Amino acid sequence: MKNIYPIRLDKLSLTNLQNVLPVLVEGFNACEIEYYLIGALARDLYMTGLHDYSAPRRTKDIDFAVLVQDIDDYNRLMGHLINNGKFKQTDEPYRLRFSDGTLIDLLPFGAIETDNRTVRIGDRNVVELNVIGLKENFEFTVTFILVQNKYFN
Repeated sequence: MKNIYPIRLDKLSLTNLQNVLPVLVEGFNACEIEYYLIGALARDLYMTGLHDYSAPRRTKDIDFAVLVQDIDDYNRLMGHLINNGKFKQTDEPYRLRFSDGTLIDLLPFGAIETDNRTVRIGDRNVVELNVIGLKENFEFTVTFILVQNKYFN
């Protein structure tokens, strides 16, 4: 069983997380996509949850690794999120803009990867992403529960 760590939302420097996260999680669940948080926000959650350190928020996007079998799974997820009316596609095929302006990067990994550990996505603007490490890190993820203004010992 994975360790579970509670984190107070007021300790995070990203106030809009309360708005965007439930919409993303609904999309991940509806499309039966496993995911985990990566990037600066993942670091901040880890430092806050395990070390009670409130890191200042420096980047403006939220990055997720999404486990998909193929491009159809990935496109289904992106379409679901866009069709709910709260996200818009950007010029980057892996990036969405939430209704409050928050940028969300959804980086696919898993069976969709080529032998050289890259993924090609996009219709108009095809991008090749290097996804080395996403599959390996997936088995070592930590679970955080975000709570509002509660204190834990």
